Amino acid sequence: FEFAFPGFRDGTLAPYGRWEYAHNDWLEALFTLGVPAGLLLWFAVAWILARCGKAALSRGPMSLYGAIALSAGVLAITHSLVDFVLQIQGFALPLTGILGIGVAQSWPRTEEPPLTTSRGASARLVSPRPRA
Repeated sequence: FEFAFPGFRDGTLAPYGRWEYAHNDWLEALFTLGVPAGLLLWFAVAWILARCGKAALSRGPMSLYGAIALSAGVLAITHSLVDFVLQIQGFALPLTGILGIGVAQSWPRTEEPPLTTSRGASARLVSPRPRA
């Protein structure tokens, strides 16, 4: 963005210095990555938020994590329309962790299969009894 933007502005902004960021992460992604890759990035973020929304609606008592992740994602997207907040590591890294928790909660928990021995018999892990 920093190198390409001067070709698109007129001379009226020249005395005000140079611009390194677009102050809109989504337009900057389209500008620097190109339209196909920028749209693919938008699709990936939409998929992540959809999974967080699914976790918020379907996990019962654990739906709080999906709701928090969805809220944080919507907040970040809204803020990134007027600032380059997703390029700041102090914001982007915790957001990534929160969204990861939300996406992880979107899949149902499965029952663990029973352990089997080499002969196919079921085995259970039990704690040993203390000896007196």
